Amino acid sequence: MEKASLFVLSVLSLIFFGCTDQGDVADSGQRVLVIGALVPLTGAGASPGESAQAGLGYAMNQVTDYLERTQRDVVVEVKIEDTGTDTTMALQAYERLREEGVRIIIGPYSSAVLAALKSTADRDGILLVSPGSVASSLAVAGDNIFRLLPDVTSQGEALAALIIDDGIRLLLPIVRRDIWGQELLEATTTALEGSGVLIGAPVEYDPTTTDYQMPFLEFSDRLDQALTTYEYAEAGAYMLSYGEGYEWLSRATDVIDPLVRWYGSSAFAESSTLLDDAQVGAFADTAALACPAFGLDPNARTLWRPMLEDLQNSLGRMPEVFAFTSRDALWLAVDVLL
Repeated sequence: MEKASLFVLSVLSLIFFGCTDQGDVADSGQRVLVIGALVPLTGAGASPGESAQAGLGYAMNQVTDYLERTQRDVVVEVKIEDTGTDTTMALQAYERLREEGVRIIIGPYSSAVLAALKSTADRDGILLVSPGSVASSLAVAGDNIFRLLPDVTSQGEALAALIIDDGIRLLLPIVRRDIWGQELLEATTTALEGSGVLIGAPVEYDPTTTDYQMPFLEFSDRLDQALTTYEYAEAGAYMLSYGEGYEWLSRATDVIDPLVRWYGSSAFAESSTLLDDAQVGAFADTAALACPAFGLDPNARTLWRPMLEDLQNSLGRMPEVFAFTSRDALWLAVDVLL
């Protein structure tokens, strides 16, 4: 799996330095650098959003200490807006930040929301530094988007390797119908070519739906039909979901044999939703739910270990990797504006 260590992108900084400077002057005479953040604090991305907000808070403490220690006459302010993991809500939040004169925005975190904002940010000359987007199609040269994680290719390869090693012969996907879900399924399918693993027709669902019962019944029916041909241990359920993955697992608890293995994605790895329902968490454990996620470089342990321990204490759980990429994104923005 891909490893994401704490890093500083000097090339990115050089690109940013060509942009217009930003900053007001506070009553104290200190220069104020304002950075925006579009974070999914509610909606299906709320669990990663919680980690991201914690990562930004951790970074702000570091930045404040640095500015005091170096006696910089500067104050950094981060304006956080909730995207609700929703494109319409994110566009409204973006407009509020733009109207306040923000020129660098951390986020959005999801590829679907980022895709919706891309043309507007390019038009406005506002830089979007996304700590979470991985859709391959958003890698466009010369635009105003910079991203801190590898694209879906590596995740598809990692999951394919795990599926083959587990002896799965049939994989049934249930897929979020957006740019991220479609591209991750395509990457996984490509990585499984020639492996002998059959990928069934995906059950797709609208990300805005509140009716999870109908797509789940369709998925359950397809799985029942497949199990007339395949052994339980040869079948795998593959959910390409955000926090709504909890809905699929909750419904599966009563009707699907846990001998069928379950697989997820980085968007559901370390999700707080599994800590809130012991029964669903137990089912996920019995079904050996595996979600590939970007890891932390063991060679950089001295850099990320203190942050990991701090966030575990504050969140009461393991943070998603987006906490660390959010920390990096804020430091990049601060370094650029300074």
